[in-house]
Amino acid sequence: MAGERRIWHNMKARCERADHDSFPLYGGRGIAVCARWQSFEAFLADMGPRPSSSHSIDRIDNDRGYEPGNCRWATPTEQGRNRRDNRLVTYSGREMTIAEAAELAGIVPARVAISRVYAGWTIGRAVSEPFDDTATLREKMLAGRARKALAGGFASGFAPYGFRRAGRGVLEARTDEAEIVRCMFAWRAHGAVLQTIADRLNAEGYRTRKGGIWRAGTVSYVLKNPRSRQLVG
Repeated sequence: MAGERRIWHNMKARCERADHDSFPLYGGRGIAVCARWQSFEAFLADMGPRPSSSHSIDRIDNDRGYEPGNCRWATPTEQGRNRRDNRLVTYSGREMTIAEAAELAGIVPARVAISRVYAGWTIGRAVSEPFDDTATLREKMLAGRARKALAGGFASGFAPYGFRRAGRGVLEARTDEAEIVRCMFAWRAHGAVLQTIADRLNAEGYRTRKGGIWRAGTVSYVLKNPRSRQLVG
């Protein structure tokens, strides 16, 4: 049970140790390990052994802590689809990720559906319109950007807030904006709602990259960007 004990130990560390690299995303935003699971034996009795070495612990509701009924063993793919920053859509009367909708339709690859939705397509059109190697240059470019982003790279376009371009396919932190991103995450972790964060930034004289005032929607966009979390340490 060495693997299960390691997972249990890491779970507790990121929720309880302020010096842990992932603490801002777990303990720092109120995610805690329940009293029962302070014991490894109780944790293992509730969760059971992992189905395989590729499974790790996953919280079903990402706004709740580690506790019986809210955790499961999941593969990396399953965990990836349960991320807080996943974009959910309604397809065939059910809420699901774009990748799940693409799999259900069975017509285009998930990466293509994702790029289409982020380009403004409806989910129905994104997963039902055929795609092949003779697709338009723009669609190929969008699919390439999606693949690059999923792999942790950066293809082209405007750098996300908190970053600047440092060469082809490379991003680096932009010091002034990165500090604002860290403040957003810190205030959010302490319970501030999006509008409160926007009001505080405006009151302290901070402006968006384009010089505008902060709004709840703008703050939400920054916080939901997967790259923003790279600035929190």
